[in-house]
Amino acid sequence: MENLLIRKTTKNDFDELFKMNIEFISTMRKYYSKKERRLWNKKSLNFAKRKLRSKVRNKNFVIFIAEDNKQLLGYACGSIKKEVFGKKKYCEIEDLFVKRKFRG
Repeated sequence: MENLLIRKTTKNDFDELFKMNIEFISTMRKYYSKKERRLWNKKSLNFAKRKLRSKVRNKNFVIFIAEDNKQLLGYACGSIKKEVFGKKKYCEIEDLFVKRKFRG
C-alpha cells in the first residue's frame, strides 16, 4: 500500500461503500439468531441502502474511507455526539470494516 489515503466519503463513493456495507453485514450475520437470518431478505437490503444513504447525508454522522490507488479498502462510520455535561463534541465509532483481502 504505497498511496494509502484516509478521507471523508463523498456522494460518488456511495455504490462502492454500499457494497462494502453489505459485505460487513454478511460477515456479521453469523452472529445473528436463526430467526434474524431468515428475516434478512431483499427488503432488508433496501432498508440497509436507505439507512446508509441517510447516514451519508446526516451532518452528525461521518464516514471515512481508506483507499490505495483509488481502490477502496475499507471504511469507518461514526456519529458526532455532544458531552452530556459539557459542550465538547466527540465521535463515537459505530462500524469499522476492511475488505477481507486487505486485512492482516
